[in-house]
Amino acid sequence: MKLSNKTIAALVQAEIKHVGDYFHLSAPQMPRKDYEQFAKVVAALRGEWQRSKQAHVFMYNPTNAIAEILASGEVPPVNPHDFFPTPIAEIESMIDWAELPTGEWAEPGIRILEPSAGDGRIAKMVRDHLPNAQIDCYEIDPLNQSILTELGFTIVGENFLAAGSPAHPYNYILMNPPFNNREYQKHIQKAWEWLDRQAILISIVPSSFRRDKAFRNFVFEFGQAVESEPFETTQIKCSTIKIEKFDNTHLWQPDNCGFDSHYHSSVQIALDGDFEFWDRLQNLDDATQIAEWIYTCVERLIVKKEYNLLFDDRVRGSVLRYVLHEKDPSIEVAIADKQGQLTLIL
Repeated sequence: MKLSNKTIAALVQAEIKHVGDYFHLSAPQMPRKDYEQFAKVVAALRGEWQRSKQAHVFMYNPTNAIAEILASGEVPPVNPHDFFPTPIAEIESMIDWAELPTGEWAEPGIRILEPSAGDGRIAKMVRDHLPNAQIDCYEIDPLNQSILTELGFTIVGENFLAAGSPAHPYNYILMNPPFNNREYQKHIQKAWEWLDRQAILISIVPSSFRRDKAFRNFVFEFGQAVESEPFETTQIKCSTIKIEKFDNTHLWQPDNCGFDSHYHSSVQIALDGDFEFWDRLQNLDDATQIAEWIYTCVERLIVKKEYNLLFDDRVRGSVLRYVLHEKDPSIEVAIADKQGQLTLIL
């Protein structure tokens, strides 16, 4: 699409001011029909309208990018790689949750990765917090690459999923991966492999991740999830996950309360407060029906009520044994196979 004369005039007349860490672009007043194309150009350059500033705010100086667009005479694609910038308030929460060290606690040689760096806002705020850390970025969008370079970040590659293993693992990974076609799962699982021992990964994910049992079990075996700050540019409900690379085998050992595992006790505690679960349970006598009812109720707690619970075959058998024992202490249950098929032993 060609630039209109009104858009060209507005871009030429626009004033760009350096305000703190950002750049503010102020444009002349325009009729709404003319402003729409101008707004598309600004959005394509990663500018965001902020009413409180009465300006379009940029992470970088857009002067050269505007000159290139004026030279081409074309409206650039607005979002060719489905880039959705992370809200500043959410980044602050991510940094707090990651518990990045500061001052005397910040050991030298800390390595941090941003696998989908976008316009650099996560990396920039992390650098403000840890100025001496090594921050590596992957970014596939050419415009974002130029922004990252201008901000002084090291771009170690374009397509993170196609990258080989790093020379050294990372201590922290903070990321907002693409959501389309569950790409976020591939990004997170690959980033997990790049974590050092005792390291932390923080990521934005769609809240619907709880519907994917294998992925959510991975998340809840090594971490937890919370509701994230809303994204103004998308209607998708999002969560933030924190997973830590640690030896969790002790969590599967019986503890002094008699639980088969930490995860078993967590599900049991959640079910103990679910009155609907216990009400219907009184009318069920078949172990297989009870197992199905446990599964239904735990899924409801995880997916609809957003409980942070791991519920795989290991936990399933432990919880079933507990529930059957509560109904009739003379009943014991054995798990016949990995699918959780049951043999009732009286």
